[in-house]
Amino acid sequence: MPVTAKISAAIGLLFALVLGVRSDLDIALTGLFYDSGVRDFPISGIPWVQDVRWVLMHVPHLVTLLALAALVGKALRLPFLQWLPTRHAFFLLSTLLVIPGLVVNAGLKENWGRPRPHETVLFGGTTEFYPWWKLGGPCDDNCSFVSGEVSGVAWLSAAAALTPPNIRPFAIAGTIAVTAATALLRVAFGGHWFSDVMISATLTFFLVAVMHRFFFGPVRRRRFPKPEVLGAVQP
Repeated sequence: MPVTAKISAAIGLLFALVLGVRSDLDIALTGLFYDSGVRDFPISGIPWVQDVRWVLMHVPHLVTLLALAALVGKALRLPFLQWLPTRHAFFLLSTLLVIPGLVVNAGLKENWGRPRPHETVLFGGTTEFYPWWKLGGPCDDNCSFVSGEVSGVAWLSAAAALTPPNIRPFAIAGTIAVTAATALLRVAFGGHWFSDVMISATLTFFLVAVMHRFFFGPVRRRRFPKPEVLGAVQP
């Protein structure tokens, strides 16, 4: 298992355990952004903060379009669009489909049933609080656990992993920074609990690292050697 996957798994398990045992911490961290006087999360109404969220949310869309453009350029033999190797483009699109698409949004969010903070009686709503590990909540679709928006931004780590080695640490650091900013905004808006965003981010980082290992690691190279190597051993 890649080192980055191990680190992500360890951090995710640690937060999951702590916030699972101490659900009051999950509530308290969200409560920092709640104004009981107006029974709302006031940061969610600030226009420039909404704009920041909008920008962060759409960065993954831009990367997706660039990856699709590279595949179109390859298929149509348009050199000006062939800025990304085909395997890199498939890696980006595959991780996007599997992780934010299937695992997070289609899998967890649609089936876990956890109500969002603003939907609970703790923060002006009508439903009871559910800790992250408790399934079968009253939410029917697009539920709180886990955050799809955070997963989408954390998926940018797949693009960061493809950058040249000399700038890769900065790309990864930038991905962590925008993921943290997105996570903070989702909690501050009352849209997610702290456990939702932490588990979403670490799960996404973990799965990106695992899939990167499959696409580009030693196992991938042994299973699919380069054509010139095959040609060299043929009689």
